Amino acid sequence: MSIFQNALMVKGSPDPKSVNTKTPMSKPEAVNLTSSDTLSFSKFTTVNHYIPSSFIRFFFVVLFLIRLLGWQSTFVAIIVTAVSVPVHTMVIKRERAAQKGLVAARDKRTKAVTEALHALRHVL
Repeated sequence: MSIFQNALMVKGSPDPKSVNTKTPMSKPEAVNLTSSDTLSFSKFTTVNHYIPSSFIRFFFVVLFLIRLLGWQSTFVAIIVTAVSVPVHTMVIKRERAAQKGLVAARDKRTKAVTEALHALRHVL
């Protein structure tokens, strides 16, 4: 139920138990929030096992590189990897911003389609 708690709160209300009864959230918004939460959770569950194993792999890779290339080359490789982390972070932030725009566009489209279908029901 905690996934839907934010969707059911009155905007600007600090009380999580205050349910939006005066202006109910439209169905496309609720479906969109649910699908984005589900997508985020499914992405995490598919890759969460990499977190502990990556530290172990990193340790063995460093040991292997020290034996194979020497400590100087290994040190340079670690520095290059550390420098590339901020670039990767910037790319991820831009991707998240684009994803938010996509979610907003999908919500707008879903609202328009729902409104058109309701209009067709009234005509027919």
